[in-house]
Amino acid sequence: GVIGLTTGTTNIGSVSAMTVYDGRLYVGTSKMNEAEIYRYEGNTSWTRVSATTVGDFGANDLNQDGVSAMGVYQGKLYVGTREVTGTTGGARLIRWDGG
Repeated sequence: GVIGLTTGTTNIGSVSAMTVYDGRLYVGTSKMNEAEIYRYEGNTSWTRVSATTVGDFGANDLNQDGVSAMGVYQGKLYVGTREVTGTTGGARLIRWDGG
C-alpha cells in the first residue's frame, strides 16, 4: 500500500524506521516538521496512529522531522525522533502506549 495516499501526509520524504509491535507492523516516516507513525492493516491499508497533527507526538514534542528508531521493550513501543531544525528543543524518545 501507499502510506499517506488518502490520509496523513502526502509526499513523505522516507520511511525511516519500522518494527513489529503487538503482532503488527509499524513504520515511522520522515519529512520536515511532519514525522508520523503508521500501522499496517493488511492488503494495501495503512492507518496513521500518531497525532492528527503531523509532526506532533505530544504537548512538548511538536514539529518533529523524522522517526529515527523504533523498538519494543517489555511490551511497549519506543520511538526515537529526529529534529533537524531545532525549533522545538531537539529529538525525543517517546514510549508509545496505544494506537
